[in-house]
Amino acid sequence: MISQLELASEEIWLSGKGAQWFQQSDEIIKKVTEGVNGFLFEQLLKASHYRDTAAVELFRQGGSIVFCQFCLYVAPRMCC
Repeated sequence: MISQLELASEEIWLSGKGAQWFQQSDEIIKKVTEGVNGFLFEQLLKASHYRDTAAVELFRQGGSIVFCQFCLYVAPRMCC
């Protein structure tokens, strides 16, 4: 199964879908998420019927991380 995911990821990058998925991201996000296949991640979330499919958007849009004594919260980025 892992090798199938790796093959799918490689095919996505070769087809240009991986880069296209990050097309609207700014350069800092692209650098931080280098190696992340957002397109594949999004497809896997949908295929598994995961309830929070928007979670993958953190890799494309970034977010704010808030630390407190008892938790870690990652919020979507709300401004440029």
